[in-house]
Amino acid sequence: MPPWRLYRDDGTTEETPAGVRARPVGALVIVQSDTEVGRMVLHRWNWYWLRDGVWYGGDVFGLLDQMQHYAHQIECVAQGRTVLNALMADTLMRAHADPDFPPKSATLPEERGP
Repeated sequence: MPPWRLYRDDGTTEETPAGVRARPVGALVIVQSDTEVGRMVLHRWNWYWLRDGVWYGGDVFGLLDQMQHYAHQIECVAQGRTVLNALMADTLMRAHADPDFPPKSATLPEERGP
């Protein structure tokens, strides 16, 4: 089981091993294992960053704040994309159904709704 998977606007997915940076554009959804709820699904953010092995999402001001305080811990930054609703819905369905991650048992406060 990979620790995370990034779903892109071109339909591809990416699981980058530690020490290798993910492609920085076209991020739609990131699914990652979570000890509390099985899997966390991040989506609809302008920016995503990988810090200490965990992905987070936010706007440009959140990214700047993280860069000011945790730049030495940020492994990768990826820019989100705005796409047609149908593509986003399909990508979210793929992420929620991904068999490589544990089933989701609840929604965390930092996750956005559908």
